[in-house]
Amino acid sequence: MIYVMMLFNINKQKLQMNSIGTILYTILFGNQVGYDNNNNKFYTNKNKSKRWVIYDKVVDPSAIGVNWHSWLHYTTNIVPRSGKDKFLCEWQKSNQGNDTGSSHIVIKENNNDYYKAWDPNENS
Repeated sequence: MIYVMMLFNINKQKLQMNSIGTILYTILFGNQVGYDNNNNKFYTNKNKSKRWVIYDKVVDPSAIGVNWHSWLHYTTNIVPRSGKDKFLCEWQKSNQGNDTGSSHIVIKENNNDYYKAWDPNENS
């Protein structure tokens, strides 16, 4: 197992995040078609009937860009360019992952000056 990990450049962190079945399937049948800004690698099998991703650091599907997400879900058959996101429209922005449950969340101060709960005993 250690030899296979060294041969295919799989570190312990990557093995813990992606299942061993996915990694073995990728080694045996996967053809890499590209990578995204987060260095996640995208694969297809030989007859192009399956598509999948091997995450680089953290398994976070919300961090996959729109172009790669569309390709993964068969919305488009055009393989996105690897590296920086290329957008069709100038108003599109780079994707940011969902930070819910992490230490990067933004906690806003509770400001109740704007909202006052209804009190049935209060005269209007």
